[in-house]
Amino acid sequence: MNLEDLTLEELEALVAEAKSLLNQHKDKVQKSLQSDFAKLARAAGLSAEEWRLLVGE
Repeated sequence: MNLEDLTLEELEALVAEAKSLLNQHKDKVQKSLQSDFAKLARAAGLSAEEWRLLVGE
């Protein structure tokens, strides 16, 4: 795909799709990190309330 050959509308659609995919990836990474931290907190013996106090939720 040569970007110079695309119309403005095609470029806009490509950018919109890229933004959507990036947001999906960010959400997935964030959920994975939250899960990993929750597992570590449980392994450290923290209660759910202690975890919320620690992370400020």
